[in-house]
Amino acid sequence: MSVTEAKAVLSLLVEDAIRGEETIITKYGKPVAKIVPIEKPKIIFGLLEGKLEGWDDVDFDDNSHMDEAWGNWRKKLERLGE
Repeated sequence: MSVTEAKAVLSLLVEDAIRGEETIITKYGKPVAKIVPIEKPKIIFGLLEGKLEGWDDVDFDDNSHMDEAWGNWRKKLERLGE
């Protein structure tokens, strides 16, 4: 599909992408762009399980804010690396 044609039907091409279709845009008969659906990243919980040394030492008790606990853990790792 040419750039001129694509401009005229852009909203339809977006709807096509939502349905999973791809469209190649051409300029002077040569492919220059592709409209594709965006793939959402997959979240894999537990991917780093067992790979972060000292993770069990992070204290997430009810009195501690998670950012503070994370910061304390990072400081501990920095001290270990010195």
